[in-house]
Amino acid sequence: MKPVAPQSFRWSLAKSFVFSLVGAFVLTACSGGSSEINAAMDSESHALANPSAVEKTYFVETVYSQSLNFPTSLATDNNGLLYLSESNGQYIKVIDPQNGTLLQTYGNGTADLLDGLTTSAAFYSPFGLAVNANGVIYVADSGNNQIRTITSNGMVSSFKPITDYYPGYVDGPIANAKFNDPYGLAFDKQGNLYVAENGGQRIRKITTNLDVSTVAGSGLMGSDNGNGNALMASFNGPSNIAIDALGNLYVSDAMNNQIRKISTNGQVSVFAGTGTQGNANGTRLEAQFYEPRGLAFDSLGNLYVCDYKNFVIRKISVDGHVTTFAGVGSIVAPAGDGSATTLLIYGPWGMAIDKHDNLYFTETAVGHARIRKISLAQP
Repeated sequence: MKPVAPQSFRWSLAKSFVFSLVGAFVLTACSGGSSEINAAMDSESHALANPSAVEKTYFVETVYSQSLNFPTSLATDNNGLLYLSESNGQYIKVIDPQNGTLLQTYGNGTADLLDGLTTSAAFYSPFGLAVNANGVIYVADSGNNQIRTITSNGMVSSFKPITDYYPGYVDGPIANAKFNDPYGLAFDKQGNLYVAENGGQRIRKITTNLDVSTVAGSGLMGSDNGNGNALMASFNGPSNIAIDALGNLYVSDAMNNQIRKISTNGQVSVFAGTGTQGNANGTRLEAQFYEPRGLAFDSLGNLYVCDYKNFVIRKISVDGHVTTFAGVGSIVAPAGDGSATTLLIYGPWGMAIDKHDNLYFTETAVGHARIRKISLAQP
């Protein structure tokens, strides 16, 4: 069994999230409503300047909400199934979003590192998920500092010995490589897997030959773009990754309150966000975020962001404008299903968009943990 001290630390993180969520809600409520009025005025001004912003009414619906304990990352496959990391529950779950049915559970619910079939395996704070073309599920098992796999027959496996769970930084063959708190995962079109290391402050790459290399990040905490050298760039809590049609990587740099871009030629830049926490819309570099987490592109090239502590979903359009797509960021809004522009969203974290442009996201707050859906293709 693994030492229990790190698990108590993880529970402290979960408690901190609840307190910070409540604190943020109280701050919003105690502001005398002025921020909400300003947000409404900003929204109205944007709608007038961008008529397309009011052409559609999008609706939010709950897909799954049964006994979830801090649900974070999501992934989809070609069959439209959803894969969910339940980070405090220590499970990976497979869900049919068409009827909300739980199809499979992986993990025995204890914080440990065990390989085996389905519920005989164990995870320790699993976060990022990605499914390859062969249907193999890859898991960023953050507490174990490993990348794990789940094959179609339900076998959970590690690339390294189950006793090797300490954080580190080593490139090379995956059996020798070391990671530090891996969070986000994303496959490119060639089948390479990219890993956002929340603790290591790096973006790593695992090739189809299972060789690990560093794509960006010096390992230092910061916000430097590296002056053309991606390995000299710095991050602060890189959380999730999305990849556009051209192969550029986009990283939610959570504690820098920015979306960073790593171009195919290795240039690191700020794609969106001033770096100051806030909830301002506008052009990409004028906008503000507050701990952005999940990222996903739709079929048109628009990028959606789980703006975690603003309690909203943001949209970065192909023309470079940031808008609030779903959620009002206020405790005075209803929390059920309905119009995306009138609802409260509790701590959105993970996001995935399927081939039919259905957007799924997780809500993490205690008492409101669930998976929700917005159909982007609706009239």
